[in-house]
Amino acid sequence: MSSLVPIAAFIDLYDPKTNSIEERFQNSEPTTAGISFNSPAFGTGVYKYLSFLYSGATQTKTGDNLEASLVLSNTSTLRDGNTAPNKLSMNYAHDAVENGWCVYVHICKMNTAFTTVEDTISTDCWTVTSMGYDLTNIEIMLSTGVDAVGGNIGRFLTSSLVGHLPVTGNIRTK
Repeated sequence: MSSLVPIAAFIDLYDPKTNSIEERFQNSEPTTAGISFNSPAFGTGVYKYLSFLYSGATQTKTGDNLEASLVLSNTSTLRDGNTAPNKLSMNYAHDAVENGWCVYVHICKMNTAFTTVEDTISTDCWTVTSMGYDLTNIEIMLSTGVDAVGGNIGRFLTSSLVGHLPVTGNIRTK
């Protein structure tokens, strides 16, 4: 006997410059009302529906380069059967990259109707680093804060933010 575990992803698009959540989305329930979600770490809000896939993280053998991605549809079906670019998804992706937003991803166990959050399985914090698109998909690349330091995101690790930092690559323990 197999069992189905209903899981959905909730995302907060967060602007670190203004210290505010700009948009909230979920990929579970495509109603206009959205789903209310209460997270002690991020607050309470209504998450609108946006069709997206969250890839999770991949890591290199050396333990760095943690990356994930959000994949959104770049086409929307018109009533006459033709497809057109999905301007809504493209605008959200462009704003996230252009404004240097962060993304909080909450992976949640849902009820069997996919309308209510029963438990939060994990929460990840990512920095939006780039985006790419073709005729069918928009891919938003996400990176960890530490790996994003090498990217051009306008923020740098300083001692005032994270404490003492090593000044050489030669660190030994005794």
